[in-house]
Amino acid sequence: MIEIWKDIKNYEGLYQISNFGRVKSLDRSIECGYGKTRVIKGKILISQDLNSKTSKKYLYVSLNKNGYRKLALVHRLVAQAYISNPDNKPQVNHINGIKTDNRVENLEWVSGFDNTKHAISLGLSFGNPNKKKVRCVETQEIFDSITDAAKYIGRDLSSILKACNKVGRIKRIGGYHWEYLENYPGRSGLF
Repeated sequence: MIEIWKDIKNYEGLYQISNFGRVKSLDRSIECGYGKTRVIKGKILISQDLNSKTSKKYLYVSLNKNGYRKLALVHRLVAQAYISNPDNKPQVNHINGIKTDNRVENLEWVSGFDNTKHAISLGLSFGNPNKKKVRCVETQEIFDSITDAAKYIGRDLSSILKACNKVGRIKRIGGYHWEYLENYPGRSGLF
């Protein structure tokens, strides 16, 4: 397949997106003051992980225009440039479930319901995270749900959910470490 480049909407002449999901800045001149201009050489931008502490490992780039910076999700840029959206669907789905695979053939516009249904069918999400089995690391005791574990130690279920997802500094709840069972991979909160 040949890599094709298109201007990014509202950033024409500044940035382009390819059908492979790569973003590049274009050569441009800027005024430095006192009537002098400076040429900035275009380059391929390095996409970064949106939030490495969660399961939302979508790639983004920083786009600058007129002194204002905007973070843009790469998969949305590809979809906006290459995929028609006649039904005005709000979300972009990664067909193969790999959030860093931003090739145009791996993306499609979907409703929020269809996106969630797709994630569940691929095993990326399990619907209600409270229904996942959890294990107390120290005792190796297995609970059918976060609610059951929370009742057992007399704590709020959100604290065990945070411990399982390793949110913030929470590592132990009720004096124990908690984790999802291995046959229940992934974390909640994909969308």
